[in-house]
Amino acid sequence: VTDYEEISYDNDANSYNPATDLNPLNPDTDNDGMSDGWEISFGYDPLHDNGEKNNDDDGDGLTNLQEYQNNTKPNNTDTDSDGMPDGWEVNYGFNPSYDNGEGNNDDDSDGLTNLAEFQNGTLPNNPDTDGDGVLDGSDNCKTDYNPDQSDMDADGKGDECDRLPDLSNNDFVDFEDFALFALHWSDTNCTGRDFCGATDFDKSGIIDPHDLAEIAQHWLDN
Repeated sequence: VTDYEEISYDNDANSYNPATDLNPLNPDTDNDGMSDGWEISFGYDPLHDNGEKNNDDDGDGLTNLQEYQNNTKPNNTDTDSDGMPDGWEVNYGFNPSYDNGEGNNDDDSDGLTNLAEFQNGTLPNNPDTDGDGVLDGSDNCKTDYNPDQSDMDADGKGDECDRLPDLSNNDFVDFEDFALFALHWSDTNCTGRDFCGATDFDKSGIIDPHDLAEIAQHWLDN
């Protein structure tokens, strides 16, 4: 912001009024931590500290003040367009203002790139986010503790995080799943990996109303 623009901030260039003009000798007239020019460029008030610095206008996990400090945009959740939100990148020590290829790195050597860590909700600085002894990249339930990697319906999702009784593996709990469930109604001795066609949801050893309730609870969920 030029000195002229600062002293004519109130649209009167003939005199300087500290109550209505910006201070040409102070880069941050309202002393809110964000420079006058930056505030103007993003539509904030550079004359008054009205708390805008504490807002997170784009919902990326950074306040407007932190956006300024990290050279990111307060109106863009992903300033460098690398697929990882600004706040997430700052939190894990990445560069949120410039796409330098960090998204393609696997910093913790767990088989997941940093971008994939964000997408899966895992930690890019911890190879075993859920602490179950299985690296995130090969874990079939990356954020839930499941050391045995049990997957009784063989859909690729571990039982600990596969909350839906989706027996047909179509990502939808519907009549097809109910029909598969009905085939095992009243089965007993449901032990081992199959659990009576993966219908013994509570692993009680018998297919009963408790398992039916699981179907009903998630009916039409996807």
